[in-house]
Amino acid sequence: MAKKKVLDDIQDAKLYKPDTVVGHEIAQELLQDMYHNNVMPQGILLYGPQGIGKRLLAENLAWMLICGANKNMQKGKLNYDSSSRLVPVLEHGAYSGLMVIEKEKSFITVEQVRTTTNKLDMVDDGWRVIIVDAADDMNTAATNALLKTLEEPQGQTLLILISHAPSKLLPTIISRCRKVRLSTLNKAQTKEVLANQKVDASEAIMTLAEGSPGRAISLSASAGEETLQQTKDFFTSLMAGTPPNISAQAEAILTKSADSHMAFDAILWYLAAMSRAAAVGNTKADKISNVATRHSALMWSKLHQSTQQIIADQQVYNLTAQLAMEKILNDIYKQKAIK
Repeated sequence: MAKKKVLDDIQDAKLYKPDTVVGHEIAQELLQDMYHNNVMPQGILLYGPQGIGKRLLAENLAWMLICGANKNMQKGKLNYDSSSRLVPVLEHGAYSGLMVIEKEKSFITVEQVRTTTNKLDMVDDGWRVIIVDAADDMNTAATNALLKTLEEPQGQTLLILISHAPSKLLPTIISRCRKVRLSTLNKAQTKEVLANQKVDASEAIMTLAEGSPGRAISLSASAGEETLQQTKDFFTSLMAGTPPNISAQAEAILTKSADSHMAFDAILWYLAAMSRAAAVGNTKADKISNVATRHSALMWSKLHQSTQQIIADQQVYNLTAQLAMEKILNDIYKQKAIK
């Protein structure tokens, strides 16, 4: 009976296989060349903005190593052998040679790394792949433990480190990995990913996502469009000629957001848009362009940088989002944008 229950559980389990990677053809071609030339390194660092498909690329690479490459694989399109006997095992998440390390709370711990790497000894012949998502979330002890695995790999072992901010990683980690940079997707590619995920994102969401399908999906599932509109209302209110109610505006932007990160990102996006508009001149007859061109692109760029610093300080020193947002909006207003 116990054996039958296990088989039934496996049969009822939701199967998973990675979707085809959209975009990133240069990175995919590079990984294909390493595979075909049998020069796969011990560590690969996939880095770039969040939500652009780094995890999906890592999974496709892992499946190709474990199952073998599809004989009809196109250049710049990773594709594993779907006829491999290991595909059903991977689909059920039962292949012991593929492991993923993610933060359980606020960071990835040394215990997580050690538990995962110790399992390598129990894996049969074949590729052993560990995906760390994201390597930025490791604490110092976890990083040192992972470094040991990079320095002393066992058999066919590959560590794929995913990073949204590689500057946070130790130089010793970076130096032992083959670095593969991924960029944001273009609009057509972003729409293709969203269509595959059956997500209908508005133009406002697409604008704020800036080539990150993951970000567009997150914004569509929350109050992203309302946040963007509330932020736009603040900038257009600068045309009124009277001082805005900074506290109320800050509260309104934050209230419309699913979290403070979204609200701060909306402000950053608009400041970047202001800088671009100021750089090219008033080419559109709208209020945003009118506000932007009252100052130089350099001024808006400096505001963007100072806003980033306020956001960073808010996270480091655990300041309230309301106070941080008020400081940001007040700094924008003090530049006499309503003159």
